[in-house]
Amino acid sequence: MDERLINSARDAVHALLGNINSRNPNQSLLGLAVLDHLVKNGGYPIHLQIATKEFLNELVRRFPERPPMVTGRVMGRILEVSHQA
Repeated sequence: MDERLINSARDAVHALLGNINSRNPNQSLLGLAVLDHLVKNGGYPIHLQIATKEFLNELVRRFPERPPMVTGRVMGRILEVSHQA
């Protein structure tokens, strides 16, 4: 696989992490929507980057240790997408 393609996929996915982990819920929702589109349309290089331990560890930082009883819009969207898979 072309090294430039892998590096650009890594850059794209890691640039989204800042948006997804943002404290602004609108920015987080937009980041999740872009990530959803990348997963559906990005192909194999994007899937490889999303499956890395580094990406998943950064994404999990969004979740609190003990989840609150009431979910916000961002957590609701994450749960909705996870139940679709």
